Amino acid sequence: MRQIKGWLMAGAMAIAIAVGSLVITQPASASVSYGVSMDSACQQQYPGQGALSAYWNPFDAYSWFCWRVGGGSLTFDRNGDSVTIDASVLGGINVGAWCSRNHPGTFAVATNRNWAYSWLCWSN
Repeated sequence: MRQIKGWLMAGAMAIAIAVGSLVITQPASASVSYGVSMDSACQQQYPGQGALSAYWNPFDAYSWFCWRVGGGSLTFDRNGDSVTIDASVLGGINVGAWCSRNHPGTFAVATNRNWAYSWLCWSN
């Protein structure tokens, strides 16, 4: 009986130490990602100009640009149909700056270079 009590006491201490170490141990940090609003990125990059976002090619993550109505002639061509509107290109989009400003501590990542909508703000 005495030997069983000793084993039970040793087992209880081992469990207490294991549980205590779980409480003290810091949790592993998990990566976090946020979606990117390209319109918001354009508006922040070109304030007060009514900036909107668009892409030249849906299969190219790097084809995004900012534009505004008025001030020029912009032609969009899709499947042989083209549309020309009174608009002008303002420039490319700095996705990294948008991520830093809106989700501090993150950086911009195109998870699939061949898909325009693959941009994320990533933190590790």
